[in-house]
Amino acid sequence: MTTSGQLNLRGLLGMEELKEKKWFTTYEVARILGVSPMTVWRWCRSGKIKAGKTPGGYYSIPREEVERILRQMRGD
Repeated sequence: MTTSGQLNLRGLLGMEELKEKKWFTTYEVARILGVSPMTVWRWCRSGKIKAGKTPGGYYSIPREEVERILRQMRGD
């Protein structure tokens, strides 16, 4: 957690550009959460993760949702 109360995702993936990223792919979220991309896809499809869809039909997950799921998984 940072002093603002938001999770630091940069350290989880080790890529500086993710620090300011607002939307994530199912693959990126899977890496952050330590689950498979198929699990993230199923969670999006079932509504466990609130996600938008790209024009190509792929799920796009907002940063706030990733942070919410991380907090749940960590028990915060």
